[in-house]
Amino acid sequence: RVLIGEDGESAVEWRVFSRRGEVREEFLDERNRQTPGFEVKIAVPVQGGGGGVLFNYFPTKVQFPYPVVAHATIDLTANRDHLEDSKTNQFLVGQLAEALADAADASLSADIWRPLRQITKGSGNLDFMLKKFGFEAALSSAAKSKKLIPRRDGSLGVAAAAKRLPVETGDWLPTEEFGDLACWTDDYYLRHTLESLEVPTLSTDEFRNRLNRV
Repeated sequence: RVLIGEDGESAVEWRVFSRRGEVREEFLDERNRQTPGFEVKIAVPVQGGGGGVLFNYFPTKVQFPYPVVAHATIDLTANRDHLEDSKTNQFLVGQLAEALADAADASLSADIWRPLRQITKGSGNLDFMLKKFGFEAALSSAAKSKKLIPRRDGSLGVAAAAKRLPVETGDWLPTEEFGDLACWTDDYYLRHTLESLEVPTLSTDEFRNRLNRV
């Protein structure tokens, strides 16, 4: 937990999550064999959004459109602005994705959408090298096992334990049979994340059967 403030302004609280380990042997380049250790940090503002920056001790120009500040001991190009195309980075990008999913899972907020929003790519573009290394697929894979989906029964569920409807139904559906239904949102980016996590769509037949049981 970190508080950052300036003179005359209220301090802003951030939660910082760390992930440390060693790069697996098959992903080590020759220059990294003597120093296989890595560290990833995700800093999440407790209130509001912010971030969208990837650091390696200093800020880089790697496009990272997520509402956090991230740090990773990745290999950078000579100007220290962009990711190198290396086996080690391929491994570390996967670790960055898992760390972001872990941070979302540990999120504390009165906003039920906050955990899912932390892994939701905003309107900005994702860096080309992050795409090449499969960051989005790795993030979705890691997030599927986390309780991030706001459900109508007031709980957060994993993707496989929730259902979604393609249209808004309002609040008339009883939680007795529809408690596992993902809450509706008008946010395009959050809906896209629900799709990427493969939250199952409630079929017409199942919808009818549930109503009949009620």
